[in-house]
Amino acid sequence: MGLTRSSCLIGGVASLMSGASAVSVTGTACTPTATTLKMKWNAYASEWGAYTIDGCTGVNPKLSLVAGTEYTFDQSDASNWYHPVGFAYIAGGAHTSCKDTNGVAGECPELGGEASGTTIQYYVGGVAVTSDESGFGLDAYEPLFFNSQGWWGEQTAFKVTLTIPADASYTRIYYFCHIHAGMSAEIEVTGSSAATKTVIAAAHLGSMTQTTAQAIYTGIVTAEQKAVNAYDQQCGTHKTFASSTHSVCTNSHFLCGAGSHGEFEKCLKAIDCQMHHDMAVNVPTGSSKFATFARQMIPHHQNAVAMAKTLAKHHGVSDYPAPIVEDQDMAWANTLIRNIINAQNFQIQGMLGWLEANPALAGATTHCYNAPPPPPPPNSPSLPPSTAMAVASSPNAPPPAAYTVKMAVTIAGAVSDFTPAVLTPIRQKVADEAAVPLDAVEATATAGSVKIDFTVSMQSEAAANTALAAITAKLADKTVASTFLSTTANPVTVEEIVAPTKLVLVSPSPPTSPAAITTDDGSDGLGAGAAVGIAVGCAVAGLLVGVGITMILKGKQAASAKGGVAV
Repeated sequence: MGLTRSSCLIGGVASLMSGASAVSVTGTACTPTATTLKMKWNAYASEWGAYTIDGCTGVNPKLSLVAGTEYTFDQSDASNWYHPVGFAYIAGGAHTSCKDTNGVAGECPELGGEASGTTIQYYVGGVAVTSDESGFGLDAYEPLFFNSQGWWGEQTAFKVTLTIPADASYTRIYYFCHIHAGMSAEIEVTGSSAATKTVIAAAHLGSMTQTTAQAIYTGIVTAEQKAVNAYDQQCGTHKTFASSTHSVCTNSHFLCGAGSHGEFEKCLKAIDCQMHHDMAVNVPTGSSKFATFARQMIPHHQNAVAMAKTLAKHHGVSDYPAPIVEDQDMAWANTLIRNIINAQNFQIQGMLGWLEANPALAGATTHCYNAPPPPPPPNSPSLPPSTAMAVASSPNAPPPAAYTVKMAVTIAGAVSDFTPAVLTPIRQKVADEAAVPLDAVEATATAGSVKIDFTVSMQSEAAANTALAAITAKLADKTVASTFLSTTANPVTVEEIVAPTKLVLVSPSPPTSPAAITTDDGSDGLGAGAAVGIAVGCAVAGLLVGVGITMILKGKQAASAKGGVAV
């Protein structure tokens, strides 16, 4: 029998969507009011997602649990599929590296199977499993989370019990996902009768110190649980609009047509741009073919995951056949979405682990768009010599150009009122209108003015003209400009407008190559040379188009809100 929509698909998707419209704060302290903790999974909180606990605020809450009390972690909600919970003395458990008493690195120690009595017990089909290799059910519990959603959703509720000893000599342990790294969270142990206690259990430190052991959790939070910016929140992604992920994509048309300008489509364009950037990798001499495969497949998978999250955030019943057709409806699509997110994230982490574990085979690499131009390739025997020459003739690529649009307005009020929190939604309005990410808008309030500049990389003057037209329309007069720049929390009154203008800067042309190209229509080679030259020039150097905005606001105090973009 297939998975019923009421048991898994509909409820599970509701959980997947939970918290998507608001910023998800990680690690907020929480003292549960009951001993049964209902767990869910929030897909949007990070690249890998994050746990939520009913009754607690945010994601990966820091739980305060009483020693000697049995707690049940209920994973019956469908969103827990692919996310079996584990417990560790040091953050990350099997996903992280700790040193034993001999200084040998291995997996960090986990709870369960202690000689004095196991602290955790896994239940499958409502029955405690003790006959597996672990002796407390983990080796029977975790593999079931790899089974299909249909099978998984029809099983008896999955759960784990945790009982911290009443005389525990430690005050902190961690819970985490046993399949996906990066989802660790803290548990603060209270009420222990032990006379002497340490933060991390001394018996499980190995050759590590309290400081180095606790730093592992700090490292996980810093690397894997970063705050999601406002633009990513709109898309349902986690780092698509980070400055480090942009490439020169404006003239790369991933979507086109009259219907390609909606919010959903804008998100897809940014996601595809990121993959375009991240899949362009330098191949070190002698590196493993699998390493090259992994370096391209990782961003390919990340693209699929981001697209799936964006679809989950934006689609609705009207996007599917009516009346409902099984295996073609929204419920079917939501099943597909979760399959893509969970399975491909697991594969991503596997490939990342391989690259980290095999540095000699993998070699060192960079992204092509961030690196100096590569040396010209030799003539390929599979290509006519003149064609290979054309590919190598990047010196004939057109020079980079910069298009800058300048605008200024004067707004009534005191600069002291324009704090970063106030400026951010104004920056977002400007970014949205010019079709650039928030990070491309920079705002700084000085003694006499608030200056807002933004720069966005483009590859055509047409793109700059589009941005100029959009901004000009929003500054048509003082009333229109005031409405545009106002937010619910901070309405503004524009007193003066300096009309937007476009500046064009062109760098000196590169030296002309003596090579002649005669592979086009039989003329002087202009058609083939220009086409190949533009393609190579864009890939290597990129044509920059900057759009800048300056806003002058009356006032006295100083404040700043800054977002930069590297493209």
